[in-house]
Amino acid sequence: MNESLFYIQLRSPSEYDYINGRVKILETYLFSREELQRMACLSSSELINEFLNSHYKEYIPGKDFLSILKGISEYYFRTLVEMEKFVSPGFINSFFRSKGVFLELKKFAVKERDGVKSSFDNNLWAFIQSDVKGKYPEIFRVVYKKLRDNRLNPFKLNSYVDMYYIQFLLSSARKTESDFINRYYGIFAILNTELILQRLLWFIKQNVIGEAVFNEVVFVMREVLHNQDSLRKILSVKGSEDFEEFLRNEKMFYGVNEMFKTQPNVFIMRKLENYLDNGKFMIVGIEPVFIYLSKLSLELEVLKKLLYAKDINLESQEILKTLGLNYE
Repeated sequence: MNESLFYIQLRSPSEYDYINGRVKILETYLFSREELQRMACLSSSELINEFLNSHYKEYIPGKDFLSILKGISEYYFRTLVEMEKFVSPGFINSFFRSKGVFLELKKFAVKERDGVKSSFDNNLWAFIQSDVKGKYPEIFRVVYKKLRDNRLNPFKLNSYVDMYYIQFLLSSARKTESDFINRYYGIFAILNTELILQRLLWFIKQNVIGEAVFNEVVFVMREVLHNQDSLRKILSVKGSEDFEEFLRNEKMFYGVNEMFKTQPNVFIMRKLENYLDNGKFMIVGIEPVFIYLSKLSLELEVLKKLLYAKDINLESQEILKTLGLNYE
């Protein structure tokens, strides 16, 4: 089977020595929590100067927020290209580019037409339309068919995208044979399935949707993730009231944490950041590269939000709240 674009090639630990030394240096360039708190309180001109004097400066083409946004994104994409020379391209594609493929599949399913081009690879459209094995995993054909069959139901459509993406990440993590990476995506899967149902629960309480939609999404979760033991607890939820009880128990499990209740997406990011910090003493194997790129990816998301917030002139305290930087 030729799935070369997503083939995770494992090497002996010593083969990562050079790049691991490099990423340990690069990690020191990442903005700390304290630096982000300070940046949120800067004026627009001060914030721009902050970026122009940072590790992003070589990629920033101008002195405005759009240029900053382009620059930090370019830095991230260039870093991925550099790193795939030292780990396998399939490793980078699986964990740091695959989300784009799932979004392309969704676009194809909703607006199918001849000649559709993918920003990831021009052969993706041809692959999902044929029975010939190619550079993509077979799961992408399965996903596309599910999306086509459910394209008129936005809740099921988005649920299939999210659930198959989680399944793909969990499957890819197992192929790395890394306990650290496996646990990371186990946390990712649990928290993101919770987040999806939390949002649906809010819609129910606002009378936007009914219980049937909630149950449909739970059905999709069970269909796609039925073999994931770590998700057994949340997949046993029998309705929105049952899920509310689940959330009360989870709040106790996580501790009394206002962020879990009011900003679950920020809560997830913080949990993932904290987990990555547990690997700071890892110096061999593929994990240091994974940790650095994951941290860089999370930083990119925070910086984008910071720039958008500054661009619409949000107050500093509101920005700190939006980014979850007002919590200890």
